[in-house]
Amino acid sequence: MNSKILLKKFYLKETVHILYVVISEDNLRLVVYGLTADLVAQIVMVDVQNEQILGVVTYANKKPWQIKGLCFRPHSHDTFFSCGVENIKEWRMMSGQLVNIMNYQN
Repeated sequence: MNSKILLKKFYLKETVHILYVVISEDNLRLVVYGLTADLVAQIVMVDVQNEQILGVVTYANKKPWQIKGLCFRPHSHDTFFSCGVENIKEWRMMSGQLVNIMNYQN
């Protein structure tokens, strides 16, 4: 399998602590899980080529340690999973927003 690395510098102004980062197989999208200065958890999807934030999900009451990881759906750059302590959520970029399309509970 061929792999290419694309290095770019961009800033997520609201996200001051980055906990997890994943990139799609085609290197088009990046998903970041991090914290704001007020320790509010958020998931951010970024268009790597155009250096644009595509969508943000904010968890005002979420404890940062409750999300354990992120991963993209295979062969997709607009659908990913957040894996938490009590559930797994499937997210998709739809109409300019990150939408939770499925929850898998323990």
